[in-house]
Amino acid sequence: MKNQVTRRPINKARYGSADLAADRLLTNVSVAHFQDNMATFAHSAFATVPVNEPQGRYKVFNQADLTRPEAQVRKPNALFAEKTFGVAEQTFLCEEYAVETPLADEDRQTADSVLDDQAMARVLSQDLLLEREQRWTAAYLTPTSGVWSSHLTGGAEFTQWNDTSPDILGDIDEWKDTIKLTCGMDPNVAVITRDVWRVIKNDAGVIARIAGAAGPTPGNAALVTVANFAALIEMEEVIIQGAVFNSASEGAAYSGSFFQTERFGLFYKTPNPSILEPSAGYDFSWSPFDEVSSSGGLGAGIMKYRNELRAQDRFRGMTFNTFEVVTPGAGLVADDILV
Repeated sequence: MKNQVTRRPINKARYGSADLAADRLLTNVSVAHFQDNMATFAHSAFATVPVNEPQGRYKVFNQADLTRPEAQVRKPNALFAEKTFGVAEQTFLCEEYAVETPLADEDRQTADSVLDDQAMARVLSQDLLLEREQRWTAAYLTPTSGVWSSHLTGGAEFTQWNDTSPDILGDIDEWKDTIKLTCGMDPNVAVITRDVWRVIKNDAGVIARIAGAAGPTPGNAALVTVANFAALIEMEEVIIQGAVFNSASEGAAYSGSFFQTERFGLFYKTPNPSILEPSAGYDFSWSPFDEVSSSGGLGAGIMKYRNELRAQDRFRGMTFNTFEVVTPGAGLVADDILV
């Protein structure tokens, strides 16, 4: 058969028993540093839109025209007041992001090997997931101007949250009103970097609001969780950006890093992406390759092909997507949150 691998038996006259001895690998235990909790990936703040073509156009209604009331009292036989509104056109282009890795026949066929198709697919999926998070963070959470209608800087436009007498909840309420006034929608997603979350959950004002009038007691420790904080600030989703990447070059000592620090973002994310639904941003994913749905998550195509010259299977991961801001007024990012 074309793909069959012929094994030569070990010549025991040449290799003694000591040469053949080896520590057996525990097949029920392996250590792989996979991060697949989507709740810690900030790029899920954009609604996912599966598309059938890698590039295309979409319509954007003029917000100023849509929110200007023009209906009037009408007398019999009089002309009707006319509603006029502009419609612009924007384009998107899904680009390919790809990576591959080999699996040698020797590594696969070892009796105690944990390397199989599923493991290879997971390795590639994580690589693509981290790349997507890095790209989204650099474009939409890091910049201090030019992306969203509202950018705020701690120390200049509000008291930093670990400074004296901060008003975390008051700031958030004010920023929610800013988005409402700018785009007409209430923000429903908050993205918080891990260092900022540590300050929030230990803030006396936040703890007091969650504990209620009785205050913390031995039976009511007023633990600030993501869920009860989301309820407190009226968010459908609170994302604590906790994904970690290795910032060191290959071969150097591991250096774990968060993708961003000192950021707090508010966004409106439509639950039903469509041509008539506003949203802070869309994640356009070319679905024939990504196999992604509007429910979100990572869309990635994982394929396997054979390399007989090297006696190995090769696994290739591909994703075709692009992030696009479609409603700049539906997003707000505050930076330099901490002293």
